[in-house]
Amino acid sequence: MFWSIIGLIGGASFVISGISVLTDPDCATVVLKLRGRTVLATCYPEGSIYDTSGMPGLVGGLCMMIFGLIIIYISWINIIRSFD
Repeated sequence: MFWSIIGLIGGASFVISGISVLTDPDCATVVLKLRGRTVLATCYPEGSIYDTSGMPGLVGGLCMMIFGLIIIYISWINIIRSFD
């Protein structure tokens, strides 16, 4: 139950990060970096030196939102099953 709640919080943070990437007008490129157990998403404007090394902002934001929704779904199913 505890880990399912942590999953809900983590999934929500992915969805919120995805929304912030999608709504940022200066986010032309998103670079995702894995650091231990965290994922760092960095936005770069068009014309930056990192403009070609990442994924487009739309794709990065949507991927983060979809991944977060999957985590929320799995965590929610585990919470529902724990009450049966």
